[in-house]
Amino acid sequence: MSVAQAEQQTQRLGAPGMAERVLRGVAAMSVVAIVGYVGQLVIVPVGMHAWGPSRYGEWTSLSALVAFLTMTDLGVQSHVVNRMCAHHARGDHDLFLADLHSALRLQGPLAIGIWILAALVTAVLPLETWLGITTATHLETYLTLALLGFELLLGVPLGALRGTYRATGQLVRAAYLTALKRGVELALPVVLMLAGARFPVVALARVVWALALDVYVVRDLHRQNPWFRLTPLGGDSQAGLRMLAPGALFLLAGLGEFLANQGNLLVIQSVIGGEEVSRFATHRNIANMGRMLSIQLTTVVWPELTALDALGDPSRLVRAHRTTTKLSGFLIGLALLGFLPLAEPVYTAWTLKKLTLDLPTLGMLVAQAVFWGFWGVGSTALLATNRQGRVAVLLTANAALVFVLSVLLVPRFGIRGVAAAALLADLALAAWIVPRAACQALGDRFSGYAREILGALGLGLLVPAALAAVFWWFLPEGIVRAILVPPVFGALALLLFWIALAPEERETARGLAGKIRRKLGGTRGDAA
Repeated sequence: MSVAQAEQQTQRLGAPGMAERVLRGVAAMSVVAIVGYVGQLVIVPVGMHAWGPSRYGEWTSLSALVAFLTMTDLGVQSHVVNRMCAHHARGDHDLFLADLHSALRLQGPLAIGIWILAALVTAVLPLETWLGITTATHLETYLTLALLGFELLLGVPLGALRGTYRATGQLVRAAYLTALKRGVELALPVVLMLAGARFPVVALARVVWALALDVYVVRDLHRQNPWFRLTPLGGDSQAGLRMLAPGALFLLAGLGEFLANQGNLLVIQSVIGGEEVSRFATHRNIANMGRMLSIQLTTVVWPELTALDALGDPSRLVRAHRTTTKLSGFLIGLALLGFLPLAEPVYTAWTLKKLTLDLPTLGMLVAQAVFWGFWGVGSTALLATNRQGRVAVLLTANAALVFVLSVLLVPRFGIRGVAAAALLADLALAAWIVPRAACQALGDRFSGYAREILGALGLGLLVPAALAAVFWWFLPEGIVRAILVPPVFGALALLLFWIALAPEERETARGLAGKIRRKLGGTRGDAA
């Protein structure tokens, strides 16, 4: 590539305009978050009403059991999409297609083989006995797992294909397609639950929808990118196999995430039953409200970090990492700490009074989510810049500690034991080791990073939370507390976080706000 082309790519993918691209991407990804969270809010009361706490908890457990199949791409998807993003940043679409096709040559046969093997093995296992399933027969349990597994394994080869949107800067379009996908995925179970459908029917409906949408995606990619082609399949099987080694490190990170987020549900199911699974899952759904806000941000920033690394721009890479970390932690804290005063009445109504809120469990899950808000960005930075080796072992060790602590604590403390296990493991390992590893990999000083991040989050979250707590204390008990405290906390948090931002971050925010005002003004003028 010529120097002129390189400069053009830097201008397009580098820092000038990056904040605006991220803002557009976050706005689009917010639609995904809203759809997903509204779906979660709806499906819980519907599940409680149509299936009851035990049956709904068993559906949640079966879904968690097959979730590990998403890791059967052996980490190749994340690795190859990173490579595709770097090729696109440099304008080399031939290498882009060669990597994509090589990955498909590996992932397609792999997914088919794993599904057939899993279907044969689970056919003879007494899974309903092992998992304590009491509301479904052996055949229903088997068919449900087979169909849910097929849906997830379908995403193994097609995940890299969908990654073309992200790698080519079309993340906004991908976000709207994802919102549509998740909306239908959540609406189907709601309708079928109310119709009295059994587990296998719900799983089959999800498979049919996934197939239909993926057919559209393939056709849409051809329309959006004139150079894109899926057939004839090029690439090289040997090149695909060579992706296994770096991909395995992404696999380790994925395994850690699975153990931390899904393994504990299986512990609860096996020790204290399906109703407690429903109870813990609904508590975690509240904490995940904040995580979903952060994920929308980090998903958009990921390809930007990959492009900056590919183009050799370390100073902007460091600044992007710090700014994203501050925004991520703040968004989670703002949402969850502001929601806490409303938690009990909302939870009671949400679960149709069939489940009771456990405030210590929710408090520990909220604390863990806020910590995750900043160390999770460090993990994203390492993965986005192909330094997955540094994060894989850390996440796997952290997840293993969560699982072991859950096994030890659940029999004695119930769902509080799972929440405590997750929080303790994060504090012991991930909360400080991952950010340190990210700073070392990106060439940042960890001491400077820690002062900036902790200072901003301390002023923007801890101070307003303490003041809001004092306000809460002096207010009379009742609904007045729940109504008045969240807006007071929110206003203080936004003001103090703005003060804590670096000068260049405030300048960028003002520039974005000016562009938004001009666009809104132009829209009103056109309408007039």
